[in-house]
Amino acid sequence: SPDPVRFELSYLPKTRNVELASRVIRMERRLLIQKVQRAGIQVLEWDVNDPFDQVVKRKLSHPPAWLRVVGR
Repeated sequence: SPDPVRFELSYLPKTRNVELASRVIRMERRLLIQKVQRAGIQVLEWDVNDPFDQVVKRKLSHPPAWLRVVGR
């Protein structure tokens, strides 16, 4: 999932209201991602400043945490 918050913040002024709004939306995004992960879905969080292929290689070269606990 590309990080839309970081992307959008790069285009917004650095004001107190923008900072507060970004904190709220980051919390909401984190909770939604955790909900998806608890359903057993692996989520690839992606900073759009990084090339997608490098992020995929780096993240998918490691098994998900639940698989490391359960074993192969």
